[in-house]
Amino acid sequence: MKKLFDIQNGKVVLNPTTLWIPEFKAIWDRDKKKSKDKAVAEISYIVFMYSFQSPYLAYSATDRESRIITDFLSDYEDWKPDELVQKAVKKYNELQDSVSLKLLRSTRLALEKIEEYFRDASKEDINTIVKNSKELGNLVQSLDKLERQVQKEQLDSGSIRGSSEVGLFEI
Repeated sequence: MKKLFDIQNGKVVLNPTTLWIPEFKAIWDRDKKKSKDKAVAEISYIVFMYSFQSPYLAYSATDRESRIITDFLSDYEDWKPDELVQKAVKKYNELQDSVSLKLLRSTRLALEKIEEYFRDASKEDINTIVKNSKELGNLVQSLDKLERQVQKEQLDSGSIRGSSEVGLFEI
C-alpha cells in the first residue's frame, strides 16, 4: 500500500489518494472553507499524533496530544477529536500497521513506563536501577534497530521521499 502521508520540513504532505479513503474524505468535505484550514489541522493532528516519524514522539502520549492541539488546533476553541477524527485515526492506524510498527509502538510505550518509574524512583530503588541499566541500554539499541526496520518498510512501500511521487496537498 502506498504511504498515506509523509512529514517533510515539519509539514504533513498528503498522498493524493488519501482523500479516496472515506474517513479522510469526510474530514476534508465537512470543512466548507476554500482554504480547508480546519481539515488540514485535523489531519495534521492525526499524523503528528500517530505517525512513527512524528517529531512529537519525544513527548508522552498525553503531553503529545495537548501540544499538537495547541500547535495546530488552538484556533478552534476547546477542540477535541470528534467521531470523524476518531474514525480517521482508527483507519490510519489500521492502514499503516505492520508487525514491526506495532512492536515499535509497544516498545516505546514500555520505555515511557520505565522512564516514569526511574523518574519517580525512591532512594531505595537506586540499586535496582543500576543493576538494570545494562539491559536498558540493550533495549534502547533494539528500539533503534526496530525504528530503522520500520523506516525501511515505509520507504519500500512507496513513501513520498522514497519515490518520485509528490503529494497534491502540502499541509
